[in-house]
Amino acid sequence: MNTEGVVDSARADEVLRRARAVPEGFVTTYGDLCPDAPRFAGAVLAACHDPDVPWQRVVRADGSLAQG
Repeated sequence: MNTEGVVDSARADEVLRRARAVPEGFVTTYGDLCPDAPRFAGAVLAACHDPDVPWQRVVRADGSLAQG
């Protein structure tokens, strides 16, 4: 997937809004951030360089950490 410009879409804004809403001490999944396209959520987080986005609170559906 080409992540060029991904962070500038309304869909990506919603993914980032949901990621920012995850409280400290909790985690969520990529599927929770974008139910119809979890890989899109991963691409958005990978392309986002905003330090206010708690990407470390997002895990895979099985609870494991993504590689990378």
